[in-house]
Amino acid sequence: MDELRCGLIGASGHGRRHGGFMEDTGRMRLCAVCDTDAAVAAQVAEQFPEAAFWSDPERFFEEAELDLLCIALPHNLHAPYAIRALRKGWHAAVEKPMATRYADATAMIEAAREADRTLTVCHQRRLDDWFLAARSAIEQGLLGQVFRIDVRMGGTRTPRSWRGRKEESGGVMFDWGSHMVDWALLLGDSQVESVSGFFLDVDGREELNQDHGELRIRFRSGAVAHVTVSRMDHLGSAWRYRILGQRGALLDSWGRDGRLRVVTTGENGRPVEMFLHYEQEGDVRFRRFYGSVAAHVLDGEPLMVTAQEGARVVAVLETAEASHARGGEPLPLPQ
Repeated sequence: MDELRCGLIGASGHGRRHGGFMEDTGRMRLCAVCDTDAAVAAQVAEQFPEAAFWSDPERFFEEAELDLLCIALPHNLHAPYAIRALRKGWHAAVEKPMATRYADATAMIEAAREADRTLTVCHQRRLDDWFLAARSAIEQGLLGQVFRIDVRMGGTRTPRSWRGRKEESGGVMFDWGSHMVDWALLLGDSQVESVSGFFLDVDGREELNQDHGELRIRFRSGAVAHVTVSRMDHLGSAWRYRILGQRGALLDSWGRDGRLRVVTTGENGRPVEMFLHYEQEGDVRFRRFYGSVAAHVLDGEPLMVTAQEGARVVAVLETAEASHARGGEPLPLPQ
């Protein structure tokens, strides 16, 4: 086999772009699409004329012949559809976050193990150029031993779609926050000792996401990561992340100028300021992600994002909410 027959479930909005990213690899062909909104069929036919379309998921799972299914649905549907695909003998790639509950994430991993199929999560933003530049700075020793990581996103716009509803999205931290937690875990590069959380819900409507969320990860190395997603930050976020090390610090201002500000200790003990420039390549990260999936399935190459890594992100998010319910008590991750 030198090409994967791929399917996509969830083709509205951003979801349909996954089909193009898969085909851009040259090793994945989109041959089946499912979306309950039949109006999407015309758009799919125009972009992917050779792909069959189903509006009924039941018929899709009965009739489609696939090697891999991409699941780009609301977050709470990732687990049931991924498990169903894996039990069909299909490999599965799910949008982030992997699931809205850690128990669902572990069930997905077990289904993949039983079926001997590949399961991966679209944490493609670990390929962001700014993030790769930050990791490179750490690996070069410019910061020394890292002890503090801050990642944040702020604003006042609340999603009106399913992304703003807790049952479907998982909560205020489960959308962009899942990428941010993935960054923090990779930058911390150590076993998680505990997670604590704080959430603010002004309107008190349980069906909607919280207005503000924070979580704190304490690593066995002694480092601490603080992740914030706010819909009540009227100042916005002047910077995206800050990393403090024993020899220096690093700051990124949302990539507005394509560079990282680094202040490190010079030979004479005085601070030295420098800027690390990086290219802002846009959607190439998705293409590289799917290229790695194809290389893993077809050639046995290492998987870029393992299911266990995706599950660990969900574990952190879930533990933060449990911590908040207990007054912010630091809690260990579920086993």
